[in-house]
Amino acid sequence: MQVFRKYFAEKLSDSEFNKNYYGNCAICPTTIRIVTKLSESFASAEEIASECGIAVETIRNLEAADKCCVTSVQKLCDYFNIPKPVDCLQVKKES
Repeated sequence: MQVFRKYFAEKLSDSEFNKNYYGNCAICPTTIRIVTKLSESFASAEEIASECGIAVETIRNLEAADKCCVTSVQKLCDYFNIPKPVDCLQVKKES
């Protein structure tokens, strides 16, 4: 994990990468925590999606780092007892 953090910090220091990373908002530390919890869970993605009231496709998008739905991420944070992303650009846009 240390290697990833170092690489990630280096990439974020590049202003163009930083702009695209936060502009596209497909992966962040919170979504990484969620995907980790999903992989460790005994429940299936379908069961978790149903319990959270979200589409299973939303979970698949998070796992593939293709797309992030902030309201679904917040529901998954509640489900897994993970702090909600306060520095998320999508959350800031909604405020």
